[in-house]
Amino acid sequence: MAGSLQIHVYDRQQAVYRETFTGEVELGRQRDGKEKLYACRKDGDRARVAIARIDEDTVSRDHARIEPLPDGRARVTNISAKVGIRLADGSELKAGSSTELALPAVIYLGRKAVRLQVPDNKDVSLRGLEAPVSPPRDPAGAPRFPTLDGIKSIIGPSMNPRSPRSTCKRSWRR
Repeated sequence: MAGSLQIHVYDRQQAVYRETFTGEVELGRQRDGKEKLYACRKDGDRARVAIARIDEDTVSRDHARIEPLPDGRARVTNISAKVGIRLADGSELKAGSSTELALPAVIYLGRKAVRLQVPDNKDVSLRGLEAPVSPPRDPAGAPRFPTLDGIKSIIGPSMNPRSPRSTCKRSWRR
């Protein structure tokens, strides 16, 4: 899918954002307190995503421009005035420079790891339930999952250490 790119953002090794884009994407920190974190918005002819809070000065407000290219490649341009972009091989993309990367690739903007990849064709969307639901029941009407009382009846008093009829010897307790 030429012209499309999937971006995954990780903060402290936790996935915090994932989206597929067509066309250029700009990544940076919030420009002001009103800009939402991890929310895609149009900024001129490209998409923009704030991936860092306004107080995270290791990420510039305008830090990286990513452009999908044909043949599973992407162009990464450092649009920051002074902060570099670390590449997976340990090298640094200095302010104002660009490079082409084969996908998948990982770049680092401050503490954020950004994985760039060709979009997977799986359309996975997570949705919440519209209304609360009860656990399924078996055809006889009994709950499918055991209740606490049901478990207690299965293990019996001999397995319950608080039961006065317990036959367990507690030599460790005096």
